[in-house]
Amino acid sequence: MKLVRTQEYIETYCEILQDMGLDYTIRHGTYTTSIIHANGKRNFSCVEFSKMTFIAAQKVKKDVLNSPFYQEIKDMTFDKQNYDFNKDLRFITSANTYNIDINKAYAHCLLTHNLITSETFDFIQKLPKAERLVCVGMLARSYTDFKYIDGQLDGVDFHREPTANVFFFLINEINRVMKDCQFYLGKHFYFYWVDGIFFSEQTPSSTIKKVEGVLEYFGYPYKYEKIDFFDYKYDSENAKIEVNLKKDNENKCYNWGVDEEFDKIKKHLNNDAKKKQKRQI
Repeated sequence: MKLVRTQEYIETYCEILQDMGLDYTIRHGTYTTSIIHANGKRNFSCVEFSKMTFIAAQKVKKDVLNSPFYQEIKDMTFDKQNYDFNKDLRFITSANTYNIDINKAYAHCLLTHNLITSETFDFIQKLPKAERLVCVGMLARSYTDFKYIDGQLDGVDFHREPTANVFFFLINEINRVMKDCQFYLGKHFYFYWVDGIFFSEQTPSSTIKKVEGVLEYFGYPYKYEKIDFFDYKYDSENAKIEVNLKKDNENKCYNWGVDEEFDKIKKHLNNDAKKKQKRQI
């Protein structure tokens, strides 16, 4: 059974375990925080995924581990940033915005570099877009275990999947393509997020052709999506951006930040770790 992840819920559950005299481990990950103890396990989640997502993730991981290219890149270092925005812009409210998305970018990148089979690629396509990204992102799954004995933190262990560098390679590859598109767009560029780039409808057709040429050169299929509303706000003092838009009749929000509950829980657990270090000095 999964419950909504909040710091308050997790603290309350831990207090119950302490009252029962049970030791426990808090496993804190990107989407789920689990509390593991002798009587079982309780999951607190910020989102739910279908079983197909986890099946697809296992297929991807199996193919990657069997790929010769994995051996080439597993120890390399890659840039992990997958977004950028026009820092010369402050505020835009307009529906006059173009958007080009790469179709199934990470899946195509995996296939192009022979990191997955065509069968796995086809299986991934059955998932909704958000879950496609998650199943590939599980290559870089990570979590931190905070072990509590008698209510006191006893140890901290960090885990990262051995295939993580493959996911970072994908980010780097797609980001490189987006950077090239951004370069050609120049002052007409608004922002890009992962595999989608947004720009002004005033962009000359010759410039747009160059952007299309970049995507075609790297072998990525793409599509245009209609933007009915576009609200772009940049807070230069805090270097933060928030974009609210309506794309193909669906409202979307992009912002440069973190999951607040994830951050609160992590901060609380790290404070416990700092207290433990002070006690040992």
